[in-house]
Amino acid sequence: FENCPLLGEMELPEQLVSIGNHAFAYCTSLEEMKFPGTLTSIGVYAFGNTSIKEVVLPKKLATLKNNAFENCSELESVHIPSTLKEVGYYGVFASCPKLQTVTFEEGITEIPSNLFAESGLKEIALPETITSIGDYAFRDCAQLEKITIPNGVTSIGNYTFENCPLLGEMELPEQLVS
Repeated sequence: FENCPLLGEMELPEQLVSIGNHAFAYCTSLEEMKFPGTLTSIGVYAFGNTSIKEVVLPKKLATLKNNAFENCSELESVHIPSTLKEVGYYGVFASCPKLQTVTFEEGITEIPSNLFAESGLKEIALPETITSIGDYAFRDCAQLEKITIPNGVTSIGNYTFENCPLLGEMELPEQLVS
C-alpha cells in the first residue's frame, strides 16, 4: 500500500504476524491503525510519513525495525510493550513533531539510538528497567525540558541530548559508566 495518499482507513486481519518494509509508507491520509494482538514484527519505514495519531503496539510485538514510524507528522502518543526484543538502531519514532506522550511497559532495558530524535517531546520518564540510552536518542528534541533517568542506567550514548536547548538540570545515576 506504499504511496496510497488517499488510504484513510485499514483493518488488519486478526491473525497477521508481520507488517513488511514500507507497507503503508506515504499513506498520508492514514490516521488510525489498530494492530492485531498476533503481530510480532513491524518492518523498516512501515508507517513512515503517515498521519497516525496514536500507536499502541501489541503485547506480542518482538521486532520494530528502523524508521518504522518516522515522519509521522500527527503522532501524539506511543505505547511500547515490554516484549520488544529487537528495536531498530535508527529513528523508529524520529521526526514526529507532535509526539508528547510515551508510555513504556516495565521490562524495556534499552532506548536505542535516534529513537526519538527530532520529536516534540517536552517531558519523558524512563522506566526503572532501562540500563542504556543509545547515541542521539533524543537529539534535536527542541521542546524537551525534563527527562527522568532511572538509577539503573549505566550507559548514555554520544550526543544523546544534542540540540535540546530547553533541557534543564538532570540527575545522572551513580552507576553511570559511560
